Amino acid sequence: MFSFIVKIIIEVFFAKVIGKFIANYYQSRNQFFLIKQKKVEKNAQSILDISKKITESAIGRRNAAVALVENLYKTLYFINRDTQKFHDESKKLDELRSNYRKEVKRWNKELTVINIDLYNIGLADTAIYQLEGVCDDNMEFVRPYISNGLHADFFKAHLFIVKYINSNEKNKEMLDYISEILDVLDKEMRNLSKKLVELSNEKWDSLSYNFTEPLSEDNYKKASTWILFIALFYTNPSLLRINSSEL
Repeated sequence: MFSFIVKIIIEVFFAKVIGKFIANYYQSRNQFFLIKQKKVEKNAQSILDISKKITESAIGRRNAAVALVENLYKTLYFINRDTQKFHDESKKLDELRSNYRKEVKRWNKELTVINIDLYNIGLADTAIYQLEGVCDDNMEFVRPYISNGLHADFFKAHLFIVKYINSNEKNKEMLDYISEILDVLDKEMRNLSKKLVELSNEKWDSLSYNFTEPLSEDNYKKASTWILFIALFYTNPSLLRINSSEL
């Protein structure tokens, strides 16, 4: 009888201890999951906010540049054709230049903040190569124009705009080259925005897949030996998923 009671006490004791351990384990696990979830949600939203900020600032500066260049085209066309229209377009120049300078200052101010935001969420490469790029002061007409990064393209267009306005000899070729740069800028702006939206979507997807990512050439070193072994027999190894290392 005594041994039976002792056995019951031991069983109850261990049941409580083990039960408490299991409860604490899952509670800690759930808390960790919630922390990770909030971090991913915050990063995903931050990326969308940055994309919006880049797009708004870049569109403002590009549109101001396009309006200014269009005016320069018109004044060049009318200079020896229609004196009245030439003067009418020339009167608009000061206002267009003032608006362009305002947008340049706005972009430069936003650029510093955006760079910091990108670095803070681990997108330093995007900030360095796609947003900033490599600025140069080469004033040759290199065609076709190839993007050097969003800000570098703005800088290049700005150099040619200033050179054209300050030059006594006006030529359409320089305006054509500025327009070419602005067209490339538009494409690069859209590409950068698209990339950031895709990155944000990937973070949201990681929630659905419990913080895993598809096996790829970029992350195979993080995969376990067992996953790599299984991948040898898969016709499409990217269907396999491994733990994400971003968190």
